[in-house]
Amino acid sequence: MKTQLSWEQAKEYVTSLVGKRVDVKYNKGRNKYQKFFGVVEKAYPNVFTLNCQENLGHNLTCAYSDVVCGNVQLLTSNKA
Repeated sequence: MKTQLSWEQAKEYVTSLVGKRVDVKYNKGRNKYQKFFGVVEKAYPNVFTLNCQENLGHNLTCAYSDVVCGNVQLLTSNKA
C-alpha cells in the first residue's frame, strides 16, 4: 500500500532537497508526463521552485500539494 504524505511532510522533504539535483516527473494531465533533471532552487511557505537543467532558463513553480497528490515526483539524482 502506498504511504500518504501529509502537507507538512512534503514541505520538509522538499526543503531537505533545496540546492540538490533531482529527477522530476511532472504530470501534465491526460496521461502525459514530462521528465527532466533539475535543481530545487528555493522553498517558500506554500510553493517551491525548480530550475530545469535541460532547458536553460526554464523554471517551474509547484505547490507542496502537488507532491502530496503525486502530480510532481521528486527523486534525488545520482548524476553529478
